Amino acid sequence: MKIQEDKKHMNKYGITDQEIKSLLAYQGAIQLKEVPIYNYPKTYEIINMLLFPGVENERVRISEEERKIDESKLDYMEEILRIYQNLYSAICKYTYSQTEMHRMVTYRDDRELTYLGMQDGENDTFLSTTLKTGRYETPFQNKVRLFLMDFAVEGQTEYLEMNKVLEGRSAFPDEEEILFPPFLQVVTELMPLTEQEQHLKGYGKEPVAGKCKVILKGSNITPKKLSEADEKYLRELHNKIVDPKKIRNAKMIWTKLKSKQSLGTQKVRDYVEWKSWLNVYLKKIFSEIKYNCLEQLSQ
Repeated sequence: MKIQEDKKHMNKYGITDQEIKSLLAYQGAIQLKEVPIYNYPKTYEIINMLLFPGVENERVRISEEERKIDESKLDYMEEILRIYQNLYSAICKYTYSQTEMHRMVTYRDDRELTYLGMQDGENDTFLSTTLKTGRYETPFQNKVRLFLMDFAVEGQTEYLEMNKVLEGRSAFPDEEEILFPPFLQVVTELMPLTEQEQHLKGYGKEPVAGKCKVILKGSNITPKKLSEADEKYLRELHNKIVDPKKIRNAKMIWTKLKSKQSLGTQKVRDYVEWKSWLNVYLKKIFSEIKYNCLEQLSQ
């Protein structure tokens, strides 16, 4: 399952052109008409929504916030899987090419759902954060139960500085964007809102639901060279994830959420199970990606 890399086209961190394209796709910054998932400004929403357990995150984004997320993009599940792998590979290469780990504080305005999901000690999704502190420049965020998050990096936490990697190609060069991968060890601490933050508004102009400090302590992904048994299991998971029937069911769930229809219990169970296969698949393949990255750096 190892990603094939074109060593002729790597930047100074060893990040390939394909990995750069995936980073740009995550930003919604790239236009590749021949690959529709790269030509879609909300690819990051799909990437992250599929990593949250259950169906509540989809309900909030699609039904409550009425975000226009195109369910037909799920037909490109093979490419979506490659984007997941490319993103994590780029993050690993950037992180482990550093001679020393930087302590930093970054910021993100999110949903309370994300905070609640962190209570098991792990973040479910990729997290795009900023080094800028200018929350008050945009007093409105179109998110249900808006939650402010300050991220404090401790230990060897995996991350990537978009501006340094994309070198002028970033869609948001002024954001000073820091991208964290999923499956990090996290500890949260509730914080009081400042007077200025109390005036920020979320979806429907509702007040901010809360604020927390998120302490990032390292990754739950253990580097591992996959065995033949692991490879076989991954192939089985892969076939389940790209199964056209499962994808049709996922598209139907999103379509019904968009039109605010009731969801069938068994269909939801099938959808949640499908997402759980994706979670297991990514954790296993991320282990090999990290293993290969560390092996290459040690040579």
